[in-house]
Amino acid sequence: MTNLVNQPTSRPTRKMWAVIISGAVMGGIQAALAAVLPEADFQPLLQQLGPLVTALVVSLAGWLTRERAE
Repeated sequence: MTNLVNQPTSRPTRKMWAVIISGAVMGGIQAALAAVLPEADFQPLLQQLGPLVTALVVSLAGWLTRERAE
């Protein structure tokens, strides 16, 4: 059985922040596209961009944050 890791604070981890930020980025992209071209259907494009934006934000979060010595 694996041991559970205790978090030092109740703050979300970097992975959770990355998910939250990528959701906000996708929401912003969707709102901007709807405002600029309200008659166009961007849903297929947004479905394809979702994993890409998530991967980019997760990679950026991992690259910018160094592991802290315990």
